[in-house]
Amino acid sequence: AIAQELGKDYVDILDNVDVIIADTSDRSTLKGLVENTRSIASTVGPFQKYGSSLVEFCAKYGTHYADITGEVPWNKEMMRLYEHSAQQSGAKIVSLCGHDSIPWDLTVRYLSNKLREECNDELSQVECL
Repeated sequence: AIAQELGKDYVDILDNVDVIIADTSDRSTLKGLVENTRSIASTVGPFQKYGSSLVEFCAKYGTHYADITGEVPWNKEMMRLYEHSAQQSGAKIVSLCGHDSIPWDLTVRYLSNKLREECNDELSQVECL
């Protein structure tokens, strides 16, 4: 149904998309995944259990990575462990992009707007504790 809505051009494109199957619990499958991919969007959770190796390999091989985790301690650990590798390889590692973080993102936006409207001031920094 979605393909029909998008039209024939998109159907042709989707028919030619390669599928790469990888098991994040089997590290031997990850190199082939990240070496043949420019970017990965992960919904693998719980990320602490299934996502760490994928972040490691993306950082090492320069594959961009985004996920929907809300596991802040895990995210901080990934930054500590792989930020340098990602900078060296050019990989952009972006967590907290969705489901678990959207309510907090909207709250910060709301409060930022209120600060601007009611106090004529700008939010300059948000710190998670």
